[in-house]
Amino acid sequence: MPRFLYQVTMGAAAVMALSLAGFPAHAATSVKKECSAQYKAEKAAGKLKPGETWTKFYAACAKANGAKEAGKKPATDSHKPLTTAQKAARKRIKECGAMWRKDKAAGKIHKGETWPQYWHRCNIALKKKG
Repeated sequence: MPRFLYQVTMGAAAVMALSLAGFPAHAATSVKKECSAQYKAEKAAGKLKPGETWTKFYAACAKANGAKEAGKKPATDSHKPLTTAQKAARKRIKECGAMWRKDKAAGKIHKGETWPQYWHRCNIALKKKG
């Protein structure tokens, strides 16, 4: 195998291994095990609702346990606040989008013009406007 191909393959494998290392696979497994034990206990005790299948029971149980798991997670927001430039860009996108919809409904869009082309022209015009 050529050295370059080997390096690329090993690099990709390392990235994949590192990304999977942080995945909480045990959380999904523990919820399923917990729901399974609860289902078996209720089934043995005859406490299941009439017509309730494992699928229906698990959907409700996993949802309840998922809410418990979500409550355990820290309430920190890992997203960075938007910069002034990002806020301005989003504002221009919304303005140009509204203008695009209005112009398209009025039939004022140039024949063959697409949204990216319209956005490019509109963005430049709004930047010049200030």
